Amino acid sequence: MPAFLAKFPQINVSLTLPDRTLDLADEHIDLAVRTGVLSDSTLVATKVGEIRRVVGGSPAATRPSSFPSLTIFADA
Repeated sequence: MPAFLAKFPQINVSLTLPDRTLDLADEHIDLAVRTGVLSDSTLVATKVGEIRRVVGGSPAATRPSSFPSLTIFADA
């Protein structure tokens, strides 16, 4: 990133990690990376990769006695 910004000093890059979906036009955002379903049909999307989600925990936290109704799913 430093080399890119040195080559193109007129470009401003910032990282925003909100806990809500932002309106890109209202927030003056030119480029966004989002995961999930594209809900706004006026946006143009290009798939750039896939994200594998994993839920983890300590052995004590994942014992059946910790969560009596917990069902654990594992990839085969």
